Amino acid sequence: MCIRIIDHKDRVEITTMNNSIGMDEETLERILERRSGIRQGTGLSNVDRSLKQMYVQGLQIRSHPDQGTTVAFVVSK
Repeated sequence: MCIRIIDHKDRVEITTMNNSIGMDEETLERILERRSGIRQGTGLSNVDRSLKQMYVQGLQIRSHPDQGTTVAFVVSK
């Protein structure tokens, strides 16, 4: 896993990258959906929703099977 934080003049960019098994688009969408009664992916969904409430934008997630996952978030200064 790699965590990168870049302090730009007008924003801070936080990115995590890993070389995990990754996810296809359908799996990623399912994890980000909030469905009552289903606990899988709840943490990621909650973080995304909370960030959207606080900063208007949520997580930026890129993932492909067998290529790992990258999760980024940008906070304006």
